[in-house]
Amino acid sequence: MSLGQKVADQPKKLVGIGIGRYTLISYSPKLSSSELVKFHYALLGRGKQPGLLRKTHSIKLANSVILAPKAYSKEVLDFLRTWKCNISTKEIINKVSDEKKLQQAAKKLVAKRRDISDVLLVDASLISKKAKSSPVVCLLTHSKTPQRIAQNLQSEIGLPVIFVQADQLFTPKYSSIVDALKQGTSLITSKTFAPKTLFVYSTKHIKGSDKVRFFYDLKGRGKQKGIIESTRSEFFAKSVIIAPSKSVEAMQKFLTKWKCQYEKMEVAESV
Repeated sequence: MSLGQKVADQPKKLVGIGIGRYTLISYSPKLSSSELVKFHYALLGRGKQPGLLRKTHSIKLANSVILAPKAYSKEVLDFLRTWKCNISTKEIINKVSDEKKLQQAAKKLVAKRRDISDVLLVDASLISKKAKSSPVVCLLTHSKTPQRIAQNLQSEIGLPVIFVQADQLFTPKYSSIVDALKQGTSLITSKTFAPKTLFVYSTKHIKGSDKVRFFYDLKGRGKQKGIIESTRSEFFAKSVIIAPSKSVEAMQKFLTKWKCQYEKMEVAESV
């Protein structure tokens, strides 16, 4: 069985993560054993009681690493601080190449039509509490035929497209959409960033002295460089590495050499 087949048989943590802004969060709880159990129940849920991850549409990428939609990152961080966790974060953009295509389509539309003032990428769960966290494109317009424009753009980009007319922004009926738009990203004015690749990998199969050898190969020893330094990658947390695009192949070979199961996704750092 090839490594690719082994990986395919594993639950996919990264499947279904949509285009958009996320916060990568590494945390370390300093709790007693009994408090740690309570912490995990609050984080993951228990029985029919949903935990923080479900409430905030976040996922646990690895042990002590959470990927939270940007719109919910404050709630996640406040929760972790309440539990006295040490925290480190990184703002990232997921599926950078796909977002660049959206930007191109949005800018082309705005260039053609003066009745479109902006095109935003919004989290659907902020518009409707019943919706899952997923990308929705919203047109800010004063067009008399916004539905036709939205339908045409939706056909082009393959994502749901909604519209809000300028005068609707000041009506109570659209207050939830206005709040969502405030946390959205303009596809017209947002910057583009060089793509990188985020790797999530497992070392559960590595035992004993091999773990020490793996660590040396990963981070280096003395004057001997590890794969992190030689590829100019970033070790964000245990089991999570962010590699430059030019180093993806080298990182894949390293993880394959150590028979690590891994997943990857295209990201970029956000500012």
